[in-house]
Amino acid sequence: KFNAGLWEKMESQIRSWAATRDTLYVCKGGTIDAAENIITYIGSGDNRIPVPKYFFMAAYRNTPEGTQAIGFWVEHKNEDRSNDNLGTYVVNIYELQKLTDIDFFCNLPDDTESKVENLPVANVKREWGIY
Repeated sequence: KFNAGLWEKMESQIRSWAATRDTLYVCKGGTIDAAENIITYIGSGDNRIPVPKYFFMAAYRNTPEGTQAIGFWVEHKNEDRSNDNLGTYVVNIYELQKLTDIDFFCNLPDDTESKVENLPVANVKREWGIY
């Protein structure tokens, strides 16, 4: 239900943003870095795969108004949340980095990186049209 619901809704949003820009950088994944971030494993032996407890997306784009970045953080639940407002899951990049221990967009100039990472969530939502 997660993949065909909320995650698909997030993927669709990313694709719609990509259609309106010549470049959109996206990083996405699931948390498998520690036992408490894994729900279970599927398969067995060499084909054993961890099922993440959380999934994330980070996106970055340049616009005429400037650079923008948005993060999504969502708990992996086997329930239909396709009608949820995506704004519920928006975090700024600074928060997403704390949750994942990943330095997103580290190749940006320091001043640009600091600006897009630390923007308050309300401003992030407004810039990306998520309410």
